[in-house]
Amino acid sequence: MLRGGAHSRRNVFGGRGFLLAVAVLIRGETFSAAEDFCSAYVGLKRGILVGEPTGQPLAFSLPGGNMARECTKRAAYPDGTGWNGIGIGILPTLPVRPTVVALQAGRDPVLEAALRALNDSAKPAK
Repeated sequence: MLRGGAHSRRNVFGGRGFLLAVAVLIRGETFSAAEDFCSAYVGLKRGILVGEPTGQPLAFSLPGGNMARECTKRAAYPDGTGWNGIGIGILPTLPVRPTVVALQAGRDPVLEAALRALNDSAKPAK
């Protein structure tokens, strides 16, 4: 950031931007700074999020079989809309839930779905 709040941009591609489609894989263990990244990524409309909603508020067990949740921040997309409603997180563009059977077979349904979506976006329009 420069004086007066102006942003500095440095093009690391020597004047060429990266123009290929991009997919980011997310799941419940995606939280904190990774959610901040996803928020900016969604705001930039740079690509798709594939997988499951990002991390939920911290949950922990209490005596007597009770449970408590703690949400410690309010977060928003660049346009100001909030995404951190209690228990929501950032929702994927392409929801995919891996199954135990697929994982046991050595498959990654989330990665497979992302690759399919990227390949489909690269095909010329008919």
